[in-house]
Amino acid sequence: MLGDEKCIKFWEDKWVEEIVLKEEYPRLFNISTCKESLVSDLMDQGLRTSSDRHSWKLGWRRERFV
Repeated sequence: MLGDEKCIKFWEDKWVEEIVLKEEYPRLFNISTCKESLVSDLMDQGLRTSSDRHSWKLGWRRERFV
């Protein structure tokens, strides 16, 4: 578990396998509309998948592509 997801910045703090997401995924960070958001801001508490994983409410400035 994350600990207190209300204090962890989604893009800037090390919370996924000890990496900083904005450094690991700079292109996604650049098109994000939620660069300053906390994990708790983006975690959709109401939706969970069948494997009990959280859904995320991420916003993008434009469509993503491969």
